[in-house]
Amino acid sequence: MHLLVYSFLHNTNFLQWGDAPIHSLAAGVLLSPSQIHYFRDIGYRHTTIAHCPANAKARQEPRQPYLEMTTTDEKKRIEEDAYWEEWDEEKENGVGCRCRCDPEVPEVELKEGSCLPNWVDVAGGWITPGPPA
Repeated sequence: MHLLVYSFLHNTNFLQWGDAPIHSLAAGVLLSPSQIHYFRDIGYRHTTIAHCPANAKARQEPRQPYLEMTTTDEKKRIEEDAYWEEWDEEKENGVGCRCRCDPEVPEVELKEGSCLPNWVDVAGGWITPGPPA
């Protein structure tokens, strides 16, 4: 089966798309909806889109200070820790990640033309209610 798929893709110039859409198409053709899981709680960023998990209301674990050790500059380490102390607003459908998202990159769940709403219908709905607002 995979040789037929590869042959089709090779003969139609689909290979210029990159691997992500090819993996998605293959999963859609070869697996049932119950065998596919959309990881809403894992962030993703590509050049033109991103998925940034929303922070959970009333479910954020207490934050422990984290002073990363990739630099010996104590001032930079403290500044980095202070940056992560202020995460994005908590939302009703959040998963609890303490994320800070780039507001300049469109959220894939909300982007016009996204096929995600179709997937949600096929899969039987959101496990957590709705996309981030």
